[in-house]
Amino acid sequence: MLDPIKSECGEELDFLSKQPCVSLESQLEMAQFMESVGTLACGLVHDFNNVLTVIMGQAQIIELELQEKAAERIEKIIFASQRAARIARSLLDISHRSTSPDIVTCIAPLLRESVRLLGSAFQNRAVFSLHIRNETLSCRAGPTILHQIILNLCINAVEAMDKKERVDIFLGDCVAEDNKPMAELIVKDRGKGISPELQDKIFTPFFSTKQNGHGLGLSMVNQLVKRYGGSISLESIVGEGSTFRILLPKAETIGTTALGKLALPRGHGEIVAVMDPDREVANTMVDLLNTYGYRGVVIPGFEAWKQYLGFKGNRVDLLIAEASLLKNWPDTPVEYLHKARASTRIIIIGSGEENTRNADQAIFEGLAQAYLPKPIIAENMLPALENALR
Repeated sequence: MLDPIKSECGEELDFLSKQPCVSLESQLEMAQFMESVGTLACGLVHDFNNVLTVIMGQAQIIELELQEKAAERIEKIIFASQRAARIARSLLDISHRSTSPDIVTCIAPLLRESVRLLGSAFQNRAVFSLHIRNETLSCRAGPTILHQIILNLCINAVEAMDKKERVDIFLGDCVAEDNKPMAELIVKDRGKGISPELQDKIFTPFFSTKQNGHGLGLSMVNQLVKRYGGSISLESIVGEGSTFRILLPKAETIGTTALGKLALPRGHGEIVAVMDPDREVANTMVDLLNTYGYRGVVIPGFEAWKQYLGFKGNRVDLLIAEASLLKNWPDTPVEYLHKARASTRIIIIGSGEENTRNADQAIFEGLAQAYLPKPIIAENMLPALENALR
């Protein structure tokens, strides 16, 4: 048996302490849990987006058919559905499986929407006070990412307070130390505060000052902010509260367009087949296609695709295929679809990181022309159709 290793003071050094093992075990369990959450999130978002495709698609068709007053109510239904779609994408952000593109986002409207949601959820625990100094301030980050940052910071503020207090949220411009123009977001609570010795650890994964906290909210915010070239800092006084300050690089201000007022491109009788395992989704997309000047047809599956093309006179200018058809790459049905009629353009639709990755590979191989994330609505489908058919 080996003699114990001792320090200069004669103390035995226990390198086989079980405490680190427990910590590693805990972190492994948390990682496995988050992986399970991510898998569940992908499945839920996929089904949720299918439902939203039907709701939003049918609402857009009705909006075109109704008179002005009724159309305004339908427009509100579409807007609410788009909010639901953003919430679904936020679920993927939580599981780190989001593939939302980096786009320029006007911060103020999204901040107001987030505060409305928070006010409803925490009406008995906090009062949210919003201070916006620049209504047109924009940054280069997707709305779901910004939404997640805001929610995490504000929820953290609420949980830091023992009684109902005010949470102040500030949005404005500032200049970083390197003279770079930045968007500044500040969230200030009136909670217990954080002691100086713990402030350096507050953004560390799995570290939490709360008894039942998982230690992931602030670490996630830190990662997201850094991903977009920003920074986050904390000022806190024990017994008085904490102030979190986020800086994100400013982007060019973007104009806003009223929903439903876009001049969308129309078809000229082109035949577009839709292949989706969810028949309601396929039917709704065909309804949209027919409304906007295309000739839509539902193709239930691969055998139906083969039979349809086998009839004389049947042709397809473009096929919209669900991304679940791309599993088991490279021996994938989409390759078969392409070979069966090489002249047919193919657009892939779906949800989730894996589907996006498979679709990207199909596009790279020349088997498809584009990928559209669900839910599918006229605003994202019609421009993609026009580009693919050029």
